[in-house]
Amino acid sequence: MKQMLLKMDSVAASYKGFEVLKDISLTMIRGEKLCIVGKNGSGKTLLVEILAGKRDAESGIIEKGDSRIAIIQQTERLIKSWSVAENIFLTDGRAVINSRKLNKNTFRLLEKYNIPLEPHQNLGEVSEGYKKIIEILKAKQSSANLLILDSVMDIFEDRELLVLRKVLDDMKQEGASILVLNQKYDDLFDSFDRLFILHEGRLAKVYFKGELAKSRHIDSCVENNAKLRKGLSRYKGRRVLTLRNINVEPLLQNMSFSVFGGDIVGVYNTNPKMNDVLLGILTGRRRDYGGSVFVNMKPVFIDSVSKAVASGIGFLLDYSGESPLFARMTPAQNMYLPILKKISWKGTVITNRMEQFISDECNAILGIEGSALALGDRSVDKSLELKLIMNKWVLKDSHVIVMNNPVMGADGKVKTELFNLMEQAAEMDKGILFITENLQDIMSICNRLIVVDDGRVVYDGNVEGYVNG
Repeated sequence: MKQMLLKMDSVAASYKGFEVLKDISLTMIRGEKLCIVGKNGSGKTLLVEILAGKRDAESGIIEKGDSRIAIIQQTERLIKSWSVAENIFLTDGRAVINSRKLNKNTFRLLEKYNIPLEPHQNLGEVSEGYKKIIEILKAKQSSANLLILDSVMDIFEDRELLVLRKVLDDMKQEGASILVLNQKYDDLFDSFDRLFILHEGRLAKVYFKGELAKSRHIDSCVENNAKLRKGLSRYKGRRVLTLRNINVEPLLQNMSFSVFGGDIVGVYNTNPKMNDVLLGILTGRRRDYGGSVFVNMKPVFIDSVSKAVASGIGFLLDYSGESPLFARMTPAQNMYLPILKKISWKGTVITNRMEQFISDECNAILGIEGSALALGDRSVDKSLELKLIMNKWVLKDSHVIVMNNPVMGADGKVKTELFNLMEQAAEMDKGILFITENLQDIMSICNRLIVVDDGRVVYDGNVEGYVNG
């Protein structure tokens, strides 16, 4: 039987005269990873203070067993004048140490988790996310067997989240338990054993490990508002595109946002020139920017369209512009061109049998006949063109498809066709970044809206929230 580290039975507590926690019952055993998700004011911090011994519960029973608790919060608890190595391995007493051995042990630890820091590095040079990871490593080295993370998930950048996942998995393997409290759902929690929704002072709902990845409505449970469900249903897959602190003076200033798998995100700029700058960064035409770009949680520097495509970005640009398709190729050839190396022999030769099979499959998808006819020899309307381009990027297994005014000047039929294609791509876990000057188009299809004004993101949330606000 596994050892119990924490048990709460009917715990209740108040804050400033208001009853915040009403009936909290929870048991944690060794080697479990649990998460509690609740909006601001739901009682997460009060619960942590009770577990830390800073406050007493007014009723109920709390048993901590043989738990050695370490709590990581937004407040920094590291010593700024110490190095990375000293903060991980030394206590506040700072006994006499062997610096060479200390740095050697730290180097091994940093190398194990692929952390881009040096043992002797000053803490002032370390990002906020890696500072929290240092705190966690310190807790790990001090043999803490119950780690509690309180509302710190938003601090981590994409590459830091990869490190965090590895560290938490190792602690779990070593028998420690992890309890994360957060305001919203994160794809990191898909690997957790249980996830609880904290609502109105109670643990209102629980998801088990097999259910987490399938549940796309956790945030709507947190908000307890059925009207928001459509806008939040997809928003929490893997991060397929992240822009972090993007600066292009004077047009963009510290612009940051992420696109998730299954997300359809509309970007509305009050200054149309900002759209050109944003698109220039993603296509490699603009390289004079500060900040970082991540595709599928990996850092990339895009210096050309081919680099963008290779990293996992597909494009559907201005509807009124020149077609990106090849007139001398058949529709099928246009579709499978990006995956030529995967389906050909030695990357160059496709057998007649394979070509016929692919042509039949592609034509079935597109709903057309005449597999041998090139695009230039057939009537190609804009609906067919959109189908070709979208399916091309789906076949390429692009992580995110970037669109720039794709239906500018198009009729209602073409818009409907594109919106259906966008929905289908999102269902396949592709992220869609929909850049347009038409706010009505964003309202029609997007589940998230990003509004940029004067170079800064002034709104990032569900579409209904912006309309109603």
